[in-house]
Amino acid sequence: MVRISGEKAQEITKKLLKIKKNHLKPRLMRHGFIKNIDEVLFVYYKAPKSYTGEDVVEIMGHGGITIVKQILARAVDCGARQAERGEFTKRAFLNGKMDLIKAETIISMIQAKTKEGLRAASGQLEGGLSDKINEIRGKLMEKLEKIEAAIDFPGDLILKMGELKIEGIVREIEGMISSAELGKITTEGVKIAIVGEPNVGKSSILNVLLKESRAIVSAIPGTTRDTLAEWANINGVPVMLVDTAGIRKGKDEVEREGIKRAIKSIDEADVVLQIIDVTRGKANKCEIPEGKPLIRVYNKVDLKDCKKCDGIKTSAINNIGIDALEKEIYHKIMSGIRNNGEAVVLSERQRQKLIMAKESLQKMGGSDRISMEASLIALELKEAIIALGEITGKEVSEQVINNIFSKFCVGK
Repeated sequence: MVRISGEKAQEITKKLLKIKKNHLKPRLMRHGFIKNIDEVLFVYYKAPKSYTGEDVVEIMGHGGITIVKQILARAVDCGARQAERGEFTKRAFLNGKMDLIKAETIISMIQAKTKEGLRAASGQLEGGLSDKINEIRGKLMEKLEKIEAAIDFPGDLILKMGELKIEGIVREIEGMISSAELGKITTEGVKIAIVGEPNVGKSSILNVLLKESRAIVSAIPGTTRDTLAEWANINGVPVMLVDTAGIRKGKDEVEREGIKRAIKSIDEADVVLQIIDVTRGKANKCEIPEGKPLIRVYNKVDLKDCKKCDGIKTSAINNIGIDALEKEIYHKIMSGIRNNGEAVVLSERQRQKLIMAKESLQKMGGSDRISMEASLIALELKEAIIALGEITGKEVSEQVINNIFSKFCVGK
């Protein structure tokens, strides 16, 4: 599909399709031809009742990259220009068709790697988070008005200060901040490094978790010479599994570089799967940074029992213990993650602004503190209000707007 948006959308479409003015009736699909290119259907959306809030025409051809390129080139010849990244959604924001939360929600939906991630993102289209932010911001603005009135009429200062009561608002903001980790996990995913000695079954574990044969499996130690990263769906959580070279004293420069990258993968991982071959007796448990979430996987239990193993027992080749491993991975990822069932914060930008708002409110030293200057309290309230406004886009710089929409692809 080719979309044309702007005040010249009608003019360009008439030139492109060689049609008369009365053919462009709002929300009515019509048939036409783009000479020497394609037979198409097109729909006209009259401003402001369109995605961008401007006049919009959507042209649907038979598909195929060559056809689309030719239609775009012809549209440019008729007076259009190539859209920038996220320009359609940016125009929708600037024209008041959506706020920044919804715009970032669209990014998360496009980038979602699992249906659960898509569900978490699309849930924000209904405006749950926006409504919550606007509600809190409205409460703070009411309190700011009372403080400013108290400054103008000092005799009422103690009364006005006693009416602040911001602890409840701080708790609401904390709840939203805690949801950010869940939002990040469900939309962006986590990174898991699969490590261990050579030929313990790391690549076999990768393949069975991916449910496809992606990594080369061989009885020859050192087959995996570099890291191999693939996305998997573990109980609805998008997980990047990184298969690494066996950790040992490398025999050549290539293997040593692979081992170096394996160690780097451990440092960068959110969770580490350490694969141990139970048939080897005493295993070399490679060093894992303190505090790094670790799951020990004792593989090849079909060849030797392992009653005293302090981890998950598996046989990758026979698909034994894989369900238990997936459950343990999910548990390790979600451990400590709160889900109160309310609006989920999806971006780091939103989380940071919530933290700023919370810190500004906490600087006030409690809801009924009357020793603090009213002017200072008003200042902190304003800072919190601005931070919340930056989340929805009510108060935001052009640089932030450009940065957000640069994450979109062309055409969105």
